[in-house]
Amino acid sequence: MYTEVQQRVPGEPVMSAKLYALRYYTCFLGPIALIIGWELGGLPGRAATLVLYELVAPLADILLGSGIVGDKLAGNRVNRVSTDVNWFRIPLYLWVVAHGTMLMWMISKALSLGWFEICCLSWASGLVTSVSIAVAHELLHRRSKFDRSLASFLLSTVLFGHYRIAHNEHHRRVATTEDFGTARFNETPYEFVPRSVFGGLIFSFLSERSRLSAKGGAWCTHQNEFVLNWGMSIAFIGLIWLACGMKGVVTFICQALVAISVHEMTTYIEHYGLLRKRREDGKYEKVSYDHSWLAPQRLTNYLTFNVQVHPDHHMHALKPYEDLEMTKSPILPAGYPPMMLLAFITPLWKRVIHPRLPANAN
Repeated sequence: MYTEVQQRVPGEPVMSAKLYALRYYTCFLGPIALIIGWELGGLPGRAATLVLYELVAPLADILLGSGIVGDKLAGNRVNRVSTDVNWFRIPLYLWVVAHGTMLMWMISKALSLGWFEICCLSWASGLVTSVSIAVAHELLHRRSKFDRSLASFLLSTVLFGHYRIAHNEHHRRVATTEDFGTARFNETPYEFVPRSVFGGLIFSFLSERSRLSAKGGAWCTHQNEFVLNWGMSIAFIGLIWLACGMKGVVTFICQALVAISVHEMTTYIEHYGLLRKRREDGKYEKVSYDHSWLAPQRLTNYLTFNVQVHPDHHMHALKPYEDLEMTKSPILPAGYPPMMLLAFITPLWKRVIHPRLPANAN
């Protein structure tokens, strides 16, 4: 069995799959910064996750450079000849363990805090658990039932259990005005996020109800994925209420809302202003690399399992994160975390992004 990774850019060394996979373990800096920072206390400690994602990671992206070398776009893990993918599965599975451990720590920590501190803890935790949605997204695109079960667990703990249903529809309608997950030109995040959240929620519920009705079955059953995953979320809330009371429940729900908000801001950035054209027959043109934004910055991709290499994902939905390539697509000037902050300031967002829209953007 080959265990080597070959870099596509001339001059870069060949490294083992094990060594190459180590870069994705940087994702655990988030949970580590959260727990250690809050245990140490003080403003610097409690702001550790914000500093990591909004200051340290963007600065590291500048120092490390992007995945672009000259005019040639370099894949994160291109032309890998290894068939040993376990080294890349391990960090995904470890993240599930870290996620569960972090939530238990968060809830127990909240019991000794005041309400303002609980809000701060929930916000800091939600920044980290938003990565769990990225991990769940990766696992949902795999054929293994075990992987998909892990994804359901992650999504249920951030109150996003309907995500798989909505996401499948997003892939079908991406870069069209019919897609609740595609931000339109001049649409602000304040308009997009409610449309995306409620659009995905309503579609998922109606889709599962229609699917089961077509089979002649009842909609309120364990065969309804929407009901099953949201039932898991309600069960988690009930267990937390019994074990930890109101403080535990509020902390759990608030971190989920923050995680969803971060995810939706990511979705806003991924396709902003990039719409497919309608052909003469009334159908949309095929999805291409021009219909998603690429953020080739290194560390922020390692922290999020290459979620920023979005164009190749929409072209090859079953391709695992370590195989995604940085192809010629519209390119963001920075990684997702600083771009999210920019998006909240609409005039600045437009000034930065609109000149970067492709000339043929619809």
